[in-house]
Amino acid sequence: MARKSRFLSIVLIGFMLLIGLGNTDNADFPMFFTQYNNPSLWGFYGANETGYQFLMTVFRHFSLPFIDYRNFLLLIGIILVVLTVRDITESTSAVLALFFFVPFIINITQYRFFFASAICLFASRFLLKDKKFGIPIYIALVILAGLFHTSTLYYMFFVVIRIFDEKKLKYCAVGGTFFALLLIPTGIMRKLLQSMTTEEKASAYFGKSQSLGIVLAWLLVICMVIFIEYSLSSRGYTSKGTAESFNATKLDAQSKKIAYLELIRRMNYLCLPILILLFFDVPSCYRLFRGLLYLEYAAFFVAQYELKPLTLHSDDRERLLLSFGLVVLCGVNFWALTTMHSIDMWFYPVLDSNMFW
Repeated sequence: MARKSRFLSIVLIGFMLLIGLGNTDNADFPMFFTQYNNPSLWGFYGANETGYQFLMTVFRHFSLPFIDYRNFLLLIGIILVVLTVRDITESTSAVLALFFFVPFIINITQYRFFFASAICLFASRFLLKDKKFGIPIYIALVILAGLFHTSTLYYMFFVVIRIFDEKKLKYCAVGGTFFALLLIPTGIMRKLLQSMTTEEKASAYFGKSQSLGIVLAWLLVICMVIFIEYSLSSRGYTSKGTAESFNATKLDAQSKKIAYLELIRRMNYLCLPILILLFFDVPSCYRLFRGLLYLEYAAFFVAQYELKPLTLHSDDRERLLLSFGLVVLCGVNFWALTTMHSIDMWFYPVLDSNMFW
């Protein structure tokens, strides 16, 4: 099957490496290139994280150019994505194809976030382990990711997935959203963000408003979450049906897939507060959900194609229709990203400027 094709997976990974590592110009390239070569600028927006600065120091110590540094982070990010996808699903080539379509191209430009988010989502496997060791390892890896891009510290909230049951988690997500909404007028949210980053970044998050982008991003997040929830529940994999595997201490191959479905479902609950952040900066805050897209793709293929349905009324025609719907959602996501970020700045340069052609 094409969705499981090892050859197709290798071809897709090859294209990612060719396009990503070969890229020599994009919207953010001049800024990061200048910062890399001028340590006096490291305290400014885009290069103030400790881990990011430390690794730059190491690469500069060996007189390595910026593109080698950028490519190192991109390569690690791609490897972690592939390892994460392979850990969740057998449909590796199908997930990588959708990931290549969206959001891989923009990840080349936003390589810091891509690298940091890839660490966090690779770490999600440890949330399937026992609490004694799994949670500390997950926390340590998210902190490591935060040293390269502070926004990924948002994924620290996923720890509560292992603390609360599904019902309490929903209350936590809704309550956290309204609490964040109440804090915004007081300026506390901005101060919290500023304490983790800089005044410039806090202003960037809380000083913007794009009405069309907000509506579009809201629809994309909500539609994807609802779509994945329906894709799981229509095959009988409701929260009740997956709870046993999710809470099991030992997992066989099938139980592990079911546990991942519940993990991704609960992650989606905790993405609800992102809807509030979108009011202030759509491109910067939407990336937090965008980083989860390949997990959403993986959950779809596991539920629809790899596990036997638990319902008596499963319909192959519905499965094909849902598959088409997922491709359409990816297409809308691609259009939205190029609209939010400007296709002339964020997409064309990545394909046009490449050392291999």
